[in-house]
Amino acid sequence: MKAAVYLRVSTQQQDENTQLPDLKKKMEKDGAEFIPNGIFKDKMSGLEDNRTGLNALLKLTKEDVDIIYIWEISRLSRNPEKFNSLISHFKSKGINVCFLKPQPLYLFNVETGEEEFTNALALSLFSTFSLWEIKQKNLRMQRGRREKIKSGHTPYASTPPYGYCIKEGKICINDETEISNLEGFKTEKEVVESIYRLYLNGKTMMQIKQLLNEYKLPSPLSRQAVNGVIKYKKRNRGIVLKKGELLWTKSSINMILTNTAYYGHKEVKLKFPTERTERKEINGEMKNIPVYNHETIEIELPPIIKEATFLAVQDKKSQNVYNAPKNYKHQYLLRGLLKCGECGSYYQGSATAMKNGKLPYADIYRCADRARKYHDNTKIGCKNVTVYAKRLDEMVWTATQQFYVRYKKHEIKTVGVEGLKHNINKIEKLISLKASHIGDLDKKLDNLASRLALVSDSMAKRIIAGSEKLEDEKLKLEKEIESLKHEIASIQNSIEKINAAAETDWKIEDISSHFDLKKDALMKLVKEITVYKYDRNAVVFQIEYNILDGVTSVPIKLDILYNSRKHIYFWIVEHEGMCFNPENLNFKIKTCPNNNLHQFSFNSEYKYCSPKEIMEEYKDEWIKTVPVYEMD
Repeated sequence: MKAAVYLRVSTQQQDENTQLPDLKKKMEKDGAEFIPNGIFKDKMSGLEDNRTGLNALLKLTKEDVDIIYIWEISRLSRNPEKFNSLISHFKSKGINVCFLKPQPLYLFNVETGEEEFTNALALSLFSTFSLWEIKQKNLRMQRGRREKIKSGHTPYASTPPYGYCIKEGKICINDETEISNLEGFKTEKEVVESIYRLYLNGKTMMQIKQLLNEYKLPSPLSRQAVNGVIKYKKRNRGIVLKKGELLWTKSSINMILTNTAYYGHKEVKLKFPTERTERKEINGEMKNIPVYNHETIEIELPPIIKEATFLAVQDKKSQNVYNAPKNYKHQYLLRGLLKCGECGSYYQGSATAMKNGKLPYADIYRCADRARKYHDNTKIGCKNVTVYAKRLDEMVWTATQQFYVRYKKHEIKTVGVEGLKHNINKIEKLISLKASHIGDLDKKLDNLASRLALVSDSMAKRIIAGSEKLEDEKLKLEKEIESLKHEIASIQNSIEKINAAAETDWKIEDISSHFDLKKDALMKLVKEITVYKYDRNAVVFQIEYNILDGVTSVPIKLDILYNSRKHIYFWIVEHEGMCFNPENLNFKIKTCPNNNLHQFSFNSEYKYCSPKEIMEEYKDEWIKTVPVYEMD
């Protein structure tokens, strides 16, 4: 009697050959012998129809084989309909089938060759029970996994988020393993905290990415490296990188800033397989793809940051759609602070040609709504003023210097000499790291230069473009180092005069000529600058500071009244006696200032003046703005 064997397991890790010894014993007992190439194998689900080994088995005829031995009923198929179809196929060809488990069952009697009706009924029942069994098994596994994840006894992911690790099967904060000796970046937990703090302090994701790479901190992807090397797919190409080459990216920063796990709450989507499949085309071939059930559960993790911090970051991210710098060649001092008083959009920085293109481009601030296309459904047609960036930067910085001096005096008093020396040490470490990064860039530039003579013209253009990008990055780092050195000089100057800090003027000139230092100062002091257009000539810039008034304990507000035709301005600190009213674009003035009864008006407690009237009243306090066309 000619015989064949069909072996099937569900996964690649299982060994189908373990079924063979029992089947051979049964064949010897029945007096059957193998046909040439009579062993057919598959490693895939019993719910899958398109199996290579099964398809080859179905091509056999009565002339090829008399009987087929299968270890267990579910090995042929777990789908009752498919199982019955296969049984009918073998019956029509007169091929006997023997299932060894749970007990030997034949389609035809081995001695008489007649069909066994009781066996056929039993096979159908066992097939249905097999499907029910796998459903129950999946449900038990789903329920067990769900409860273990909810209770925290099983991590919801094989790789926990950056800042966490798995200890004894639970996700815990990774605050023990040191990854650097830098203060604020010693552990993954501190890195996550610093990323949130830097972003709330006004740093963009691009700037944070560059900072972390300059510090040479291991990126989230580098944790997956095995023996210092990692393999991953990029644009369908297998790329092998060393651990040190896996740098931080904007997307990795964004993933940290948007992951709710960091404040202790996570919605986890679980995927459970079903018995159903659907036909899909994969690589030009139609295949049956399993259908999965999806379920979302909520779990609690140990928090690294507060929920209020996370929500504040999400608000800032929504604002930064228009606020974050898109062009790093042009630096805008007030980007992220300017807000339109007419439509509520934020102002953007951009470059525009002057004098019909006869002069170089000048940087301007304009409302984001005016930058939108006319066919954009979100455009509302805002007509607020556009102002030259150089003029507005100078006006705001001049008005803010007094508050910055007050802030630095308070900082000197509270921090003290030891704290200032500690700040110098931190800055010196930053300078050292940036200098090391410049050295790495020089090596890359030398490598690119050596390749130029060996490549084609098209490749040479790409190398030159890459070199220019590296040169820009190097130049930026050199400027940052220069700014940090000036900051050290400023702190050292403060240490020398620490005992007389309250009486001595703090030297604002130390930072006025350096963009990065001024930007950091403004981001610390200024909450928001709102732009109000009164008419073609008069514009009010209302600055709200993060500093509280010593008397009223409310945030200080300052109004810059700007004559856009004459390019002159002056500023007024708001107090109880005078304040700007954005609703009617007038200044509200108390008629009895400082409770002086001689100046009291019986008509009303307040009077209202237009910006033009205020201009006339304060005509002796005008300040001339800087020339926009002056070359730096």
